[in-house]
Amino acid sequence: MSYLDGLLGGKKTNIGSAAQAGLSNVDIDVATEFEIALANKAAAALKFSDLKYDLELNGEKFLSGVPVNIINSGKESIVKVKTSFPLKSVSSGIADAIRKRSSDFKLQGLSGLTVPGLPEGTMSFDYDKKGNFKW
Repeated sequence: MSYLDGLLGGKKTNIGSAAQAGLSNVDIDVATEFEIALANKAAAALKFSDLKYDLELNGEKFLSGVPVNIINSGKESIVKVKTSFPLKSVSSGIADAIRKRSSDFKLQGLSGLTVPGLPEGTMSFDYDKKGNFKW
C-alpha cells in the first residue's frame, strides 16, 4: 500500500507525514477543488466580488489563495476554489484530517461585497471562523 493509497483511501497507516513516508524530496502537487456556499440573510442584495483566504486544518496551515469564480445567484453566492499543495508538505496533522475526513478548522481572510447604492461600490471585510467540518 502506498502513502497516497493510505492517505486518500482512509486506510489506517503508521506513517503520518509525507516526510515520514520518505517523500520529502518528491516534487508533486496535489490538486484540489471545492465550493463554498454563502447565504445572504440581509434584506439588501449583496454580491461577493472577492475572497482571499487562509485555511488551517488541525491547527496547521493547509491552503491559501483566491477563488477562480464567484457565482452570485439571488440570496446565495457560490465561491469556486481550485488550488494545490505540495505532497511533501503534508504533515501528520493534515494527513490525519484527510484520512478521517474530519477536522477542526480555522478560516481567515478578506472578502469583498458589492453593495447597491454604496458610493465606493465594493465594501471589504475581514473574517475569522473556527469550527469542525466533515467531508
